Amino acid sequence: MHYLEIFLIFFKMGALIFGAGHALASAIQEESVDRGWLTEKEYQDGWSAGSGLPGPISIKMVVYVGYKAGYQKGKRTGGVIGALLSTVGYILPCSSLMLITSLLFSRFKDSQIVQNVLKGIKPAVLAIIIVAAYRFFRTGSISDIRTSVITIASLGLIIFLDISPVFIIIGAAIIGLSYFLF
Repeated sequence: MHYLEIFLIFFKMGALIFGAGHALASAIQEESVDRGWLTEKEYQDGWSAGSGLPGPISIKMVVYVGYKAGYQKGKRTGGVIGALLSTVGYILPCSSLMLITSLLFSRFKDSQIVQNVLKGIKPAVLAIIIVAAYRFFRTGSISDIRTSVITIASLGLIIFLDISPVFIIIGAAIIGLSYFLF
């Protein structure tokens, strides 16, 4: 039943969560922490590690949380099964819906109704991203002067100098090593 639960939870998220990976972040965090699959700190650690890897954060978090949930049932093998089931559960509804949407959008993309619907969705997606950032902030990711400086410097470098987030993550990881060294 545990593996079926993993599949169904991620199937539900893949079918019902709208927006970018950051929108999914709060839903995954809530579901996984409430179910005891991992702690808030483990979730943040996974998010931080995943942000340093290429690819969409949402699928990386789905794999990570699925692994942690499955690991509770069957150690490493259970973790791999959990990661696979969470991934398939997550991508099945959204990829199926995106295929249908692609077929319809290519036919009706110039429709004023479609344009108006998109105009309404965009601010809602922005709000979802802001809520995910707020929840991440609230759980203590900025806890001292170093993390405050990393946050402010990262924002400034991205906004004003258009520095790639890849370089921001690498730089922040190097600064993070200072906790070990000092």
